[in-house]
Amino acid sequence: IFFYFLFKKKLRKSGDEFTKLYPLYYKTLSDGFSSIKDTILFDKKTFFTKNFFYILSEMKKNSILQSFLTQIPRGIVEIIFLFLIIFFLNLLVTKFEYSFIEISSLMGFYVIVCIKAIPALQKLYRNFSIIKANESAFENLETDLLEAKKFSETNLSKNENHKIELKNKIEFKNLSFN
Repeated sequence: IFFYFLFKKKLRKSGDEFTKLYPLYYKTLSDGFSSIKDTILFDKKTFFTKNFFYILSEMKKNSILQSFLTQIPRGIVEIIFLFLIIFFLNLLVTKFEYSFIEISSLMGFYVIVCIKAIPALQKLYRNFSIIKANESAFENLETDLLEAKKFSETNLSKNENHKIELKNKIEFKNLSFN
């Protein structure tokens, strides 16, 4: 929970940036390949290449940051648990004068619990982090779907009032094309 709230803003910012860059990535690819003749003739290869690699490197940075922020807590939590176990073992032996044999089974139990709990907690944290990082993509998708629904409802109400009468021919008037 601590790491989630610590990295929540960075994950969101990284996800927002990735969401903005993703369409630019495909647009750059499309622009470069759709006008390949012009690109070669007017020697614009370096322009498209620089633009593409800049967007690609920014996407990689955000992807690596997201991956790093979702993986880092496991190592830190394992180190903290190790030091806590050593601290409590030392405390019980020195302060309360327990023998190592008396507390070894208890410590073994806690070590096994930690070994089993850490991966489950890491998965939980990682999933929450992934959700936070991709929240902006969900919001964009939600906005698009709501607009599409509104557009669809508007067109349905218009089409219900305006019926098309079919005749034996289709005629185009004042049609131009560029």
